[in-house]
Amino acid sequence: MQPTAASVIETGVGPFIVAVIMTWSARRLSSSLVSTTAVVVLALCFFFLGTGSSSPQSYLGFALAVGAGISAVGVLYSSRWATEQGNSVLTIAAVRFHLAWIISGLVAFFSVEAEMLRGSTLSIVLLSVMCITFPILLLQWGITLAPPFISALIIAALPAVVMATEVALGSQVEPIQLTLLMLIVAITISQAMWGTRKNENISS
Repeated sequence: MQPTAASVIETGVGPFIVAVIMTWSARRLSSSLVSTTAVVVLALCFFFLGTGSSSPQSYLGFALAVGAGISAVGVLYSSRWATEQGNSVLTIAAVRFHLAWIISGLVAFFSVEAEMLRGSTLSIVLLSVMCITFPILLLQWGITLAPPFISALIIAALPAVVMATEVALGSQVEPIQLTLLMLIVAITISQAMWGTRKNENISS
């Protein structure tokens, strides 16, 4: 469960940072800080339960996950900015994600022995398109449509999908971890729904 534990921190930090930015911009306290702080606290509990130790490696993993969460916030805001500049979702995705993956894929292709790739290249490409390219493209499209705070909240629920997949593939889940993750999902989705209604009322 260690990958799931790291992703809970990464995605949980995002809404909190966006809420802090919103509060700072408005120069007043926002109720969104309460829910996002709760998500971060729950994510911290989940992380250290998932790692099962307090070793230096665990703290390094925590720091890297927080860094990834901060970077994700940058992706949310830069995606909105790029859209406002007239760039399409395909253009943003091509520049931000797929160009880097193509370059890294070419490096890997020429680094790995041909015998290891023989007969499996097509399946690797199909798997990459279905499980990485297409979902990332949908994600990129979604975060250009929704406000950054709503996007961050919904993304914070993604580790639940990862855990559900792990369980379907035979992994064991501790009840306390499942409880913490369900609380995170409940908070993020309910806050996202409330925020969406609020934005609709302001627009109308």
